[in-house]
Amino acid sequence: MASGITPDSLLVGNALGWHDGDRTLTYAFITQVPGYYARVDTNGDGRADSYLISEGDTGEADFTVPFGASVAMGRAEAALTRQALKEWAEVANLNLVEVKPGSATGADITLGSFKFNNTDTFGFVADFPDGSVTDIGPATLGRPSVHGDFWINTGNPQQVGAVYGNTGWQTYLHELGHALGLHHPNDDGEPNTPVTFHNNQYTVMSYVPHPGMEGVPDADQDWPITPMMYDIAAIQKLYGANLTTRAGATTYFGTNGAYALKDGGLLANGRTAILTVWDAGGIDTIDASNQTGSVRIDLNPGAFSTIGQVANNIGLALAHTVDGVIVNMIENARGGSAADILVGNVGSNTLDGGAGADRMTGGAGNDTFLVDDRGDRAFEKVGGGSDKVLSFVSYALSAGQQIEALQLLTATGSARLNLVGNEFGQTLVGNTGANVLDGGLGLDVLVGRGGADTFVFAGALGAGNLDHITDFATVDTIRLSESVFSALAPGQLTARAFKDIAKARVDADDHILYDSRNGSLFYDADGSGKAAAVKFAVLDNKAAITHADFLIA
Repeated sequence: MASGITPDSLLVGNALGWHDGDRTLTYAFITQVPGYYARVDTNGDGRADSYLISEGDTGEADFTVPFGASVAMGRAEAALTRQALKEWAEVANLNLVEVKPGSATGADITLGSFKFNNTDTFGFVADFPDGSVTDIGPATLGRPSVHGDFWINTGNPQQVGAVYGNTGWQTYLHELGHALGLHHPNDDGEPNTPVTFHNNQYTVMSYVPHPGMEGVPDADQDWPITPMMYDIAAIQKLYGANLTTRAGATTYFGTNGAYALKDGGLLANGRTAILTVWDAGGIDTIDASNQTGSVRIDLNPGAFSTIGQVANNIGLALAHTVDGVIVNMIENARGGSAADILVGNVGSNTLDGGAGADRMTGGAGNDTFLVDDRGDRAFEKVGGGSDKVLSFVSYALSAGQQIEALQLLTATGSARLNLVGNEFGQTLVGNTGANVLDGGLGLDVLVGRGGADTFVFAGALGAGNLDHITDFATVDTIRLSESVFSALAPGQLTARAFKDIAKARVDADDHILYDSRNGSLFYDADGSGKAAAVKFAVLDNKAAITHADFLIA
């Protein structure tokens, strides 16, 4: 969570919702002004002829509506209103119910539009929910009032023709946030909110656009299509989290996922996607596989990702726990065709960078990295779970990364591909072709899995560098580094330098010793001399081998 930002930044004083998540909240699209609004005389004849719709703050946005005038929203306005309410309802237990249109004096929230006197105003909510009036909870409990009433200004040029994700759309999401109980992050009485975080990257309750819109003309700016991470935390504090939203396995973005995107991080209508993902469970995936530009995906709750041209345009909701378990975790990430950055979280993640030389970093869980480019890099801290790399190509692990398994995918068939481990112990698994498997240092397990494989031993010998070969076959080769096995001449091992110690005693010429009883392989630098032989490998299948199975290079 950003320093100085809490959900309380949007909950001034004793901010209230309509209920605690345990009741329904009704709303209605009105056609006439409800009778609880003040009646005023606009003609100066001493008789009331209009209703006064007051913003309730400075009065600068106040406007009047003649008796009998329609305040019904148009079809497009109503659709955007319903969409904005849906976005709020997906993250919190609002339990919204639309009631019959009309004057709707029985609805908690009323929704209307009219041409304001002030064309600069986009819209407003007449007042926040307030526990001191009788419209809190079901309207049947008392007389409704102006609290929660939402008005759109049809006289504002940018509000006319508003579309999902543009400046006009932001009015719906922002003002309905007020109708549900949220305040601006800069309202009096709020906790200290650093200016850095006082924008729509963090909250739609700010009037400041996302930093990626800096320098873009107001009419062309893109705005969030969902509540952002601090809005979500605040509204959930009032009503509780909606734990049914996308509670199954969900794919986000891509061509057909939730909030599907076109290349460049664009929505279907061409607007830049700015949003925060709230996901209530399941094994989920952030999919950027249809993106041709570099992306950065961070799966940590409360983190931002970049998919498209605007940096940090995709947020993940702050961690929400139930019985000590984070329920809104996203598990997997899939990059596009460029060089991408993928970052995992504390769960078990599958990170697939796609084409391009990608950088993938796991976390504390048991992570899987999919590699299809030799330039891909997989990073794991020591102790960061039990992790594996699944590769379509020849691949070498980077030094310092504690990854426990490196495997060629079965889809590679019999392709001649090679795998190289690092200083930690790994299990290396080939395919059905002729593979070169080099465990590097550490206690490794080498699995050829068919084909004429080569098992490489090129690291310093010792108890901490002992490898197991599980399936050595007659077509396979054990390649020994001439710099490490320096008593041996380059080329194929000579018959005189090899001895099965289960069948004969060691003499001065014997340097590679094999115990066929248990599959152990030793290197003895001085043959039958005083120096002890060093065990460097075990053939788990106790294969019958000869000197011809070794190559010194």
